[in-house]
Amino acid sequence: VSSHWFVGQSSMRDDKGLSQKNQIEIMQSFRDGLYNILVSTSVAEEGLDIGECDLVIFYDSVPSAIRLIQRKGRTGRRRKGRVIMLIAEGTRDEGYMWAAKRRTQKMRRLV
Repeated sequence: VSSHWFVGQSSMRDDKGLSQKNQIEIMQSFRDGLYNILVSTSVAEEGLDIGECDLVIFYDSVPSAIRLIQRKGRTGRRRKGRVIMLIAEGTRDEGYMWAAKRRTQKMRRLV
């Protein structure tokens, strides 16, 4: 197992985050197989070609169906992928998960 953290550029003084150059280098290292795990913030949710990713684990949920679809879209592009959502029962996250699933189903019916 070889992992690396992947975050966006921070606007906080004491936490600089990753520069765009660092982000590109880390993503290329992931594609090249140097890393097989990326631990990321929401910066990896959209707009990135992550490549060979067959498992995504979410430790939080979002009420937006569009964000849920974008997040799930990080896996299974070139081969079958899996998405695991870590949700605690009776929490706001559980409500967000069900709201996003209902909205996703509604979008699919309309399309």
